[in-house]
Amino acid sequence: MEAGACDGAERDRGEAGPSSAIGSGHPNAIGSEAGKPDHRKPDHRKPDHRKAVAAARRQRMERRLVEAAIFVVAARGSEALSIDDIISEAGVARGTFYKYFVNVDQVLLEAKGMLGGEIMQLVLDSTPPVEDPAETMAHFILSFFATFRRYPLMGEFVACTGLAALDDPATLTAAEQFFDALEALLALGRAADRFIDMPPGIAFDFMRVGVVMSLRRSLAGHPPDDAETTAALLRLYGVPAQDAARLGNLEGRSLEAPQGGLIERSEKIRWSRPVGLGL
Repeated sequence: MEAGACDGAERDRGEAGPSSAIGSGHPNAIGSEAGKPDHRKPDHRKPDHRKAVAAARRQRMERRLVEAAIFVVAARGSEALSIDDIISEAGVARGTFYKYFVNVDQVLLEAKGMLGGEIMQLVLDSTPPVEDPAETMAHFILSFFATFRRYPLMGEFVACTGLAALDDPATLTAAEQFFDALEALLALGRAADRFIDMPPGIAFDFMRVGVVMSLRRSLAGHPPDDAETTAALLRLYGVPAQDAARLGNLEGRSLEAPQGGLIERSEKIRWSRPVGLGL
């Protein structure tokens, strides 16, 4: 593996500059006199098609490189991953890799984001709502644990990257949907006097850090503590200890990844891995 491939270095991301507060409707708008409306003709120019095509091409190539890394890890394990392995699997030149990534660390983070986002979306779509918001929360957490253990390839990326890039763009859509679902569930729980009043952002951080650290303990060889972690999270949200312990011991559903998805394709490769290469 490239030096530092499991250090969990975050990928550099450019930030958009602040937008101007002086728009065409502002009294000090550019092109208009103070306090007078702007009578310029509206701009009906079409968006630059070339930029849209270039952005789509870039997105496809980034995904191609990340999927190549996932398939190499599935076949050989994360310790064998190198830039040469990735470009060989993707069928591109080394220079192409460096147009999109600096090193293997960044690809590992993106890979974890893609796989994690797919699992998160799967659990969100499959968690049945029940009358008790605390029980719904428990089902979600326990189903995530069970599904993670069903597809252990994800564990290799968690082991390498840890808590880094939990807000990676690859997981952003699923994470936002989970945040919205969690916020709604917390509101229902407060109304039912099941949860305490807590800012959704703090509740979200408790959830993601608690779950990831539980997974890392398991990957390090410690006995699974799904029930204990679930009960502890429910306690943080205000569920009484005895009730939290009961809910933590519910059975989590092991969900099946969709056919043709990234998890399903990579797991087929993992199952063909020669004996002795782990997982």
